[in-house]
Amino acid sequence: MRPLCALLVSLGCAGRSDAELTAEARSAAREGAPERAMSVCESTRDPESCISGVLHALPNRASLQCGLFAGDLADECEFLKAEALVELGSDAEAVAACGQAGRFQSDCAEHIWKYVDRHRADDADALLAALVAALPEHAHTLAPDSRAIARKRLRVALNDVVAISPTTCPQPTDPLCDEVLASMLRRRWISASRRSASARSALCAEGFPDLARVAPGWEGLAWDRSPSLDAAFLSAREAACTGKGDDRSAKGFGVQHATPP
Repeated sequence: MRPLCALLVSLGCAGRSDAELTAEARSAAREGAPERAMSVCESTRDPESCISGVLHALPNRASLQCGLFAGDLADECEFLKAEALVELGSDAEAVAACGQAGRFQSDCAEHIWKYVDRHRADDADALLAALVAALPEHAHTLAPDSRAIARKRLRVALNDVVAISPTTCPQPTDPLCDEVLASMLRRRWISASRRSASARSALCAEGFPDLARVAPGWEGLAWDRSPSLDAAFLSAREAACTGKGDDRSAKGFGVQHATPP
């Protein structure tokens, strides 16, 4: 932007809060005026945070010119670009963008793979192979036969399950599937507890609450009682309601399956 225009923008920003300026910058981005958006961000106390919001708001992220940025902003820009490219079916370009995403490389690879596995499952293995070749340092988590990918596949397959139950696992005695279900229940419970003070109060009460009553619309919190899922619920409740423990601890409660006869 020319110096005079930048000066006029800065004069118009005087006396306004960062929240107002960031909202204006995002609005300008959505309207296709990125130069104005960036200039408004420069008037905030935290331009980098504002610009990050602008990148998310831009309507055509597949054509982002990430070389205009540096550091974390450049990495985030490549991440967003990769997500947009894979949605357009430009998998090779998306993989290349992930390769430029710096500290977001691993997250970028996971996001674009999950998208393809959900929407274009026949292309998922080819994308994994391309990601492994482009990001060899992450090969141990991206290899098609790795435990991490097996877990991701299960999460994609089970994401739309309404009532969580061990019987929804492809193999009912699969401890990895049981781990994924426990993690899903934990995340759903924490989301429901943040809906309202009344829901939080009921969910934090002793015992197993009537979920349909305390969290209307959250049928996804229903689960078939099993040792691992009950443990996931109790662990999440302890972490969220008392501040004790680690709310990540609900991820690994495996059912002690009996040995098949």
